[in-house]
Amino acid sequence: MTSKSETKTLTLRLPDDLYSVGTAAASRRKMSMNTLVCESLAAYLKEEEEQQLFEAFTLAGKAEDADVEFAFEAQADATR
Repeated sequence: MTSKSETKTLTLRLPDDLYSVGTAAASRRKMSMNTLVCESLAAYLKEEEEQQLFEAFTLAGKAEDADVEFAFEAQADATR
């Protein structure tokens, strides 16, 4: 987490039921609702970034398009 001097304030409106479930979860985890929201948002953003990287690598390297035989041949030539 960042220090207090590096934070911004956000006003958030939640439906009553989501607020109730959130405060109960924060209480069970012995943390503030603010910490729960910050950690949850950070985890969500990390997961989203990982998914985007996975998709980008998947598009860049489809298994059927990956021809690495030339590299094996070049490596064999280099070691002779």
